[in-house]
Amino acid sequence: MTPSLRLKVALAAAVFALPAGGALAQDVNAQPTYGALKLAAGTLGSPHMVQLTSGGTISAWDIGTGNCRGYIASAPDYQVRYTAGSTPLIIDVAAESDTTLVALAPDGTWHCDDDSGEGLNPQLNFAYPASGNYLLWVGTYGQGNQGPATLSISEQSANTVDPNAQPLYGSMSLTSGSLAAPHAVQMTAGGAVDAWAIGSGNCRGYVGMAPDYAVQFSGGGAFTIGAQSDIDTTLVVLGPDGTWNCDDDSGGSLNPQLTFGTALNGTYRIWVGTYSANNNASATLTIAQSGAQGGAGGGLTPDAQPVYGSTALSGGFLPDPYTVGLNAGGDIYATDAAAAMCRGYVTSAPSYVLNYTRSGSLPLIISAGSERDTTLVVRGPDGAWQCDDDSGEGLNSALTLTNPMSGTYAIWVGTYSSGTSAPATLQISELYSQ
Repeated sequence: MTPSLRLKVALAAAVFALPAGGALAQDVNAQPTYGALKLAAGTLGSPHMVQLTSGGTISAWDIGTGNCRGYIASAPDYQVRYTAGSTPLIIDVAAESDTTLVALAPDGTWHCDDDSGEGLNPQLNFAYPASGNYLLWVGTYGQGNQGPATLSISEQSANTVDPNAQPLYGSMSLTSGSLAAPHAVQMTAGGAVDAWAIGSGNCRGYVGMAPDYAVQFSGGGAFTIGAQSDIDTTLVVLGPDGTWNCDDDSGGSLNPQLTFGTALNGTYRIWVGTYSANNNASATLTIAQSGAQGGAGGGLTPDAQPVYGSTALSGGFLPDPYTVGLNAGGDIYATDAAAAMCRGYVTSAPSYVLNYTRSGSLPLIISAGSERDTTLVVRGPDGAWQCDDDSGEGLNSALTLTNPMSGTYAIWVGTYSSGTSAPATLQISELYSQ
């Protein structure tokens, strides 16, 4: 191997290890400033998080490995007393500033990272961790730049959510009509998981691995989930049928809101995210059955004769796409008539009705195209409202149902502005949107 190739291999390593030794300024025998965790492999259902202040006056570069960076405190920030098993040990940091991570493993080797986590945050992944004590320091890349940070200890990758994890802020049971006033839960929004990758085209922002909250719903009817914060927040909800429901700004003022018009019985797992990475913030989650959910369908008549007809399609239908020419628009404001996340103006009767029989694993894509700004309002077989404004090309609307149900879909094609009617094309596909 040539000297230059050896250098490239060395620089490509994500984590370097070096035996402990030498005169280091940090005190490995000092009491950890923010406590300790006794952990046996396989017992950590959701991440263990510790709030602390990052940084210090000691240069981590002096540890001597190529990947140690930043400035740390003398005493360890935290200690993990670990009993190994078959699961990895993953250590993350989340902060608004550029943070670094230093760990002294049970075998006396140093492990360091700078930016392997989300954004400018570090992550250390011990794929085959040994039993013993792990001493942890959370640093800042710049000197004198101490600030709040969240240290996270977990046993699975921070790049995915874990719906089966214990909700961080609890749960509630809710029956139809039982909630006279909104139920509010104080929490911290945000996390390291990229919600865009969860599997729904409408998911946004960054969330934690474990759900923030869970609602066990029964009895039918409607309820609304919302979040309020001083920063731009998002919502991700996994319904009882395995469908992901997401929203960004339907609650107004950069707040998200989701309304389940005829909610299925079962558990709704809820994540409250932040639109920007590394931007954890205080938020209020609200569950409401009155007031917040808008008209819940008032003014719209899903069972009325559709203005432009109906069709029955089964999975794998041809030709694909199936198209219908119609006029978009109406005099009913969709936000008040259906749900808060709906936009534009529609007719009382559906523009079109689709009777769909699912076959296979393809999505169902409903889109509307026009020279004007179009919107979509769809009432699914479960009675839930789904809406879109600009997810298609340009100002066209499109809804992608990744796990479509068999049954009747009532479809309204609207225009964003009132008093506007325009020729449009409704397209139903399992492959394309317009």
